[in-house]
Amino acid sequence: MTRNFRVMEAFSGIGSQALALKIIFENSELLKSLGFDIDNLKLKIVGTSEWYISAILAYDEIHNGPKKDFEGYDELLEKKEEMLKHISNFNLSNDSKEPYEHSKIEKWNVHDTRDLYISLIRSKNYGSITDIKGKDLPKIDLLTWSAPCQDLSLAGKGLGIEQGVESRSALLWHILRVLDEMGKSKPKVLLMENVEGLITKKHYKDWVSVEKILEDMGYRNTLIRLNSKDFGVPHSRDRVFCISILVDDKSLVGKGNIQVQKKASYTPLREFIGVDNEDFIEEYKLSIPNNTPGRRDYIAKSTHLNHRDYCDTITTSVDRRDNSGIFFCDKNGMLVDDIDINVHQNGKKSCFRFLTSREMLTLMGFKSEHYDLLKNIDLKDSQINVLSGNSIVVPVLEAIFIEIIKEVIPKKRVQKPQGVNVVYKRKYTKRAVQTVVTENVSNGNNRVAKIVATKTKKMKARVLDAIKKLKDEGLKINA
Repeated sequence: MTRNFRVMEAFSGIGSQALALKIIFENSELLKSLGFDIDNLKLKIVGTSEWYISAILAYDEIHNGPKKDFEGYDELLEKKEEMLKHISNFNLSNDSKEPYEHSKIEKWNVHDTRDLYISLIRSKNYGSITDIKGKDLPKIDLLTWSAPCQDLSLAGKGLGIEQGVESRSALLWHILRVLDEMGKSKPKVLLMENVEGLITKKHYKDWVSVEKILEDMGYRNTLIRLNSKDFGVPHSRDRVFCISILVDDKSLVGKGNIQVQKKASYTPLREFIGVDNEDFIEEYKLSIPNNTPGRRDYIAKSTHLNHRDYCDTITTSVDRRDNSGIFFCDKNGMLVDDIDINVHQNGKKSCFRFLTSREMLTLMGFKSEHYDLLKNIDLKDSQINVLSGNSIVVPVLEAIFIEIIKEVIPKKRVQKPQGVNVVYKRKYTKRAVQTVVTENVSNGNNRVAKIVATKTKKMKARVLDAIKKLKDEGLKINA
C-alpha cells in the first residue's frame, strides 16, 4: 500500500522546501539506505500559501512545468471572466509588501491572466496565510513556514514578532491560529525558518512564547542555528530553524534534540558558480554598476570575492552597501585578480561587478536552468533577486528533511528468517527446492516456509542433497 508523505508550504516563495524534498524522494538509494520501503513511499505536495504574484508564477514554472501543458490551455483565452472570478478569491501582492488591487488585475491582458490562473491552481495555492482557515486544509504530515524576516533582521526596523504588533514578521501568529483551528488534524511535523535575529535578546522572549503555545498543542521543539557553508554551499548564511514533532505522550513535549548532519567542506565559490563563462557575458555586464562616487565607496565596505572561497549572505538586492560581495572585473565582467585595481579601468562602468541573478539563485541551491525558466516567463532580474534573497538554501533543507523523515516515517520491516521446513508430499525437482528456499530467505520472510517435495527415495535423496548444500551456505533449514 502506497504511503504519501503530505506536505504543505506556507510562505512558499519559489519552493525551496519542495525542491529539497523532491531531491530526497528521487534518491532511491538514499531512502533505501535509511531503511524505507521506496516502492510504497511517495511525496505529495498538498498545498501552498503565497500572495506574492512573482513567487506564485515562479513556483509553478519551476515545479509544475510549462503552463502550456495545462489542460485546456488554449481554450482559456476565451474564458477571461471565469479566470478573473477565480483569481478574485485571493488577496495578492505585486511587490510582496502591499496588497494589489483586483481592479488592476482586471486590466491585464488575457495571457497574463491565464498564467496567474494556472499557477494558482497547479500549485494548490490556498492564498494568503491571513485568509486560510484550518478546517479547509487537507491532511498534512509536514507543514513548512517561514514568516517574512524584515522585522527581525539586523538590517530591518526591528518591530519583532510580538503578538498584536503590526509587522510582517508577526504573521507567524496566523500559523498558530491555523494550527489551533485544525484541532486533532494537526500536522505531525512543523518546520520554521527565519533569520538569526529571532534568537537575539530583543526578540527571543517573544519566540519563547511561540514555543510555549506549540508545546501546549503537543509539539516537541528543536531550535537550531545553521549556516549554509556547513552544507556544501560557498555562501555564509546563518538561519534559525525550529523542528516541531507532534507527540502523543504529553510528558515528551518541550525541548527536542534532533541533530542535523553537516558536511565536512564546500566547493569554492568560483568553481561553484562557474565564473568567466562566455555564455553569460551579457549577464555579467548587467551586474556591473555605474562608476559613481557612491559605488566607489562600496569597494572599501564590501567583501572582495576574487580570492575568497565563499560569499556573504545573499539579500533581496545586490546594489547596496551590505551586499554579498563584489568581484573585480573587466568591462565584460570577466574577473581581474590584480591586487592594484584602477577604479577607472572600465570607464563609465565600475571596476567590479556584483553576483548575477543566476549566480544568486545557484547559491541558494537551485539549478542554473531554473534561472532560464524564470526568464522564460519574463521575470526581471530584480524580481528574481527578491525571490532568491527570500528563499532558503536547498542543501540545508535536504539535511533537515532527512532527519525529519527518519523521525516520523515508519521504516520497512526487514526481519531475518527463523528457518525453513521441508515437507515431503509431491514431486518437486532439486532446482525447485533450491529456488523456493532461496527466495524465502532473500525476501526476509520470518514465517516458517513449507517446501513440498516427493516421497520417493530417488527424489528424496536429491532433495536432501539440495538441502545439505543450502545448509553449507549458512542457511538455517529444519528438514
